[in-house]
Amino acid sequence: MAVERSVWRWVALAVGAALAVVLAGLIVFIALIP
Repeated sequence: MAVERSVWRWVALAVGAALAVVLAGLIVFIALIP
């Protein structure tokens, strides 16, 4: 079951990375609107 734990870890990592990219893009977008 260690494999499942590793998979969930990678899924959480991917979700966190995607969230960070979206957040950064949103910040840049808001900063460039004016």
